[in-house]
Amino acid sequence: MFSETFKSTEESVKNVSTGIYSNLPEWVRQLGEYSYDVAAKYQILKDFAIAFGTLFAFPLLLFFGWCVGSLVATAIIWAVAYTAINGFLIGGAFLVLAPVFIVTVATAAIITCIVTVCRGTLWTGNLVFKSTLNFLRHDNNLITNDGEYDSAEGSTDRRAIYIR
Repeated sequence: MFSETFKSTEESVKNVSTGIYSNLPEWVRQLGEYSYDVAAKYQILKDFAIAFGTLFAFPLLLFFGWCVGSLVATAIIWAVAYTAINGFLIGGAFLVLAPVFIVTVATAAIITCIVTVCRGTLWTGNLVFKSTLNFLRHDNNLITNDGEYDSAEGSTDRRAIYIR
């Protein structure tokens, strides 16, 4: 299983390197091929390339991997910390504002109740006033034909009914 994974990785690396190599300018490819042909004649250069690749390229890849991994981890940690800090700040703001909100809601409810009672009282008083005035203006049974009131306290002046 490990050898199959290694082979598939080796094939993908070959595909990538072939793609990069084919996109290089012609003079760079020719220089690379010439350098390879010269180096292939000397075993010491082959050994040096293997040692250099092992001692430098592999640690360099590890270093880049570590850098990318640490950047990703740092970004995730900062995102989590930022979210947690914002959550605590928002929660704290809710705790600080909750009493103000409760007092504001209670005050608004009391003011609304007072205004509603006052409006209802004014509306009812106005209705009673208009109904009484309408009753007194249009009730013909209060005044007799001779201009006197039916009540015992009355006056003969017909205008007195509008004044009272």
